Amino acid sequence: DVTIDPDYYLTWCFALVGALIMWYHPSYAVDGTPSLVGIAGGGFHILFAALLYSQTARVRCRFEKDGFEFYNVKGVGQDAELMKKPDNYVSGTRNRWSYDKIIHYGFFPSLEYPVICYFKETETPKEQWNKWFAAFDSYGRGQPHFFPGLCNARQFKNQMELRGVKRKPLPSQKKQK
Repeated sequence: DVTIDPDYYLTWCFALVGALIMWYHPSYAVDGTPSLVGIAGGGFHILFAALLYSQTARVRCRFEKDGFEFYNVKGVGQDAELMKKPDNYVSGTRNRWSYDKIIHYGFFPSLEYPVICYFKETETPKEQWNKWFAAFDSYGRGQPHFFPGLCNARQFKNQMELRGVKRKPLPSQKKQK
């Protein structure tokens, strides 16, 4: 079993962008007081960074013999243990997926800067495939899942490859000439 390391890169990027927005947003006040738009915009990014930080510290992706699963971390340091997460709030199924049922995975915008990680599987019952973001899946060939880049994306990709999960090309809706 392999637990993927947490990656705080996305957290620190949002925190830095928030601070930069607060610092550099122009103030149009004569007395030079800070811009309320800058404070609100920067504050939003910093609050989002705090949420990402807590999620990165709390959630772990674990690759096991026949599937991978997301766990919550309970405790700190050597005393920390992985606890099963509640069922998926969208599909109502367990947050565990078999490798042979994953038909695609990827990172947006790239593996180097994984803001969103995603994968698509066929293990979720077909009647659940048309909920929430899955409703935008024009291919209708599985249940997509999205999560922020909270774990080391290179380790995630390496574990998928070691377990035989391929990044399969998705069919295009463009007509071929």
